[in-house]
This record gives sequence, structure tokens and C-alpha cells, in this order.
Amino acid sequence: MIDLNLTDSTVKLGDRWFPAVVMICPDNDIDPEPEPVHRMLGGPGGRTPLAPYGGWDVYVPAENGALIGIDWSENRPDEVTVNVHARSCLLNVHGHEALYLPFMMAVVGDALLPIERNGRVVRPLPTWRWEHAEPEWAAEHIDRLSRKHLYVPDGPKVELLRLAEAWEMRPEPVG
Repeated sequence: MIDLNLTDSTVKLGDRWFPAVVMICPDNDIDPEPEPVHRMLGGPGGRTPLAPYGGWDVYVPAENGALIGIDWSENRPDEVTVNVHARSCLLNVHGHEALYLPFMMAVVGDALLPIERNGRVVRPLPTWRWEHAEPEWAAEHIDRLSRKHLYVPDGPKVELLRLAEAWEMRPEPVG
């Protein structure tokens, strides 16, 4: 079972509640975006022509400093996708567009290591994303990931935002 409490900024996975936040990525000088909502990762999604199902992406702050991403939608209410991010970011430039994005982290033995975004990936290919996970498994996995050593890459940090604040910032649905 998955549930969300906007007021308390928590997400329920199985029978356990976890703190839940969204991220605001840092602004940059190449392609500045002064509105934080346009730099937000996570929050309410869907109900647009391109994404017709409602859902949420949230991040659970782990004890070791990692951010465990959990996302789900109404069309798959009994499963989640789980991934891991650092709080520090790397500037991604594509043509004239630029955006700081948090480092994706990979499970390598007893550690969480950054996956390079410039085409180089830790070898052998690490585990960094789990799809179609049961909420109960995701809750146990958060505990396992929280105990791993986090190698913190250099870079500007994301700002964490409570779910109720993210809800208030959401753009109006299209259509």
C-alpha cells in the first residue's frame, strides 16, 4: 500500500511512514530559471495529455545523506520505482539549455557511488534503479540503502522542500 500525507510531508510504503520531500535544483548562469517550480524534481505529476495518470515522485532523505526516490502513479497503485540520488549536483548542458541535476548514485558493494553523467559509468554496471517494486520491499530497501557508505560528490546542493509547499507551487493541469 502507498499513501501520502501532504501536511506531515510523509509517504507510507506498506505499513511504514517515511519523511518525504521534493528537490529544488540550484540555478545556473548559463540558462537561468528564477522560478524554483521550474527546477523542481518530484512532486505531483500527471493528469496532462502526455501523462494522463496522476501520481507522485518523492524523495526520502536517508540517514547517510542520500535521497531515495520513490515514484508511482494511479495506473500502478501497488508498485513503485526506486532510485538513489546525492544531494549534490552536476551541471548538465545540452546546446543552449543547462540545468543542475543531482548525481545518480549506484550500489557498489557496501557503498553508494556517483554514476558519471558524461558517458562514463562505473564498471561493472551498477544497480541504481528498481522498477515494479512492491511498497513493502521499497521500505526494506530504504533501510538497506541508508546503512551504506555514501561517497558525496562535489557540487552545489539541492534544496529540500516539504510536500505541501510543492503542492502549492504546482502548475495548473493542462487540458
